Amino acid sequence: MVNIIKIWPYASAVLSLYIIKRYFAGGVCQHEPDLTDKVIIVTGGTTGIGKEVATVLAERGARVIICSRDEVRGTKVCFEILKSTGNPNIYFFYLDLNSFSSIREFSRAIHERFDAIYALVNNAGVFYHPFVQTEDDFDVTFQTNYLGPFLLTHLLLNIIRASGNGRIVNVSSEAHRYLHILNPRYVDELGTRSNNRFIAYAASKACLQLFTYKLSQTLSDCGVTANDANPGNVKTQILDGYFKTYHPLLLKLQTPLRWLLIKTPRQGAQTILHLLLSPDLQDTTGKYFTDCKECDPCPLTRNQELAEQLWIRSLAWINKK
Repeated sequence: MVNIIKIWPYASAVLSLYIIKRYFAGGVCQHEPDLTDKVIIVTGGTTGIGKEVATVLAERGARVIICSRDEVRGTKVCFEILKSTGNPNIYFFYLDLNSFSSIREFSRAIHERFDAIYALVNNAGVFYHPFVQTEDDFDVTFQTNYLGPFLLTHLLLNIIRASGNGRIVNVSSEAHRYLHILNPRYVDELGTRSNNRFIAYAASKACLQLFTYKLSQTLSDCGVTANDANPGNVKTQILDGYFKTYHPLLLKLQTPLRWLLIKTPRQGAQTILHLLLSPDLQDTTGKYFTDCKECDPCPLTRNQELAEQLWIRSLAWINKK
């Protein structure tokens, strides 16, 4: 009895830490459908969440297209997934979301190779990236997180419709709630210059959700769904730029807290997988999901007039050259 009394404080502390860590790990996708012969595109699929999503899809038998700017890394990841899953249908395609010409070339290559695409996962993104203009004259954050996926999705819509029951998943973030004002003129300024890197990120994700909302309406009669997935705070390379702003000592002191509160890439992939794999969501579209559950996004991203204005402005941006 004495030993139990002595051990109890330590045991309760360990149990408390486990409960907290399990809570912040979020929901788990429970669905394991057979995806044999279904073609799924995952942008940013060479690292982090994208790689985990691609691996699980390969385990389910899907024909997975991994795309990114790093051809060496992409080829290596395809081989790793093939080796771990035994699925030989893993393909790498070069895609640079910071280049409209690259996006169009990617679309042409996909149309030449495949007759139908079951799902598109717009996963690639950047966070706290220094202000740099792309070759198309937009902020890297704005084009990578929003305008590039906007163009890519439009170019692939016909081939996604061909699947009969396609799914589009846009990877968003709770950061969209930090944007309290948004209109096309304000977005136009963010797309060309912005000193606040966090607000630029929040704006790009808010725009992506407005796009999902409007897109879901345009696809309502063709069997294709479009939804937003919030993976949560995940330990991936996307956070590297942000953590570099911390003092090294402070960063070290935060290590236990980050271990406790931040998800692993596999945990961060669960909501995306839920939207791709759940048979119950075939008719669910235009929604925002966190931890495998539907939740309410910021009301700003459900403003019909704003969504339509942004849609028109975005079409002008991607066609300005």
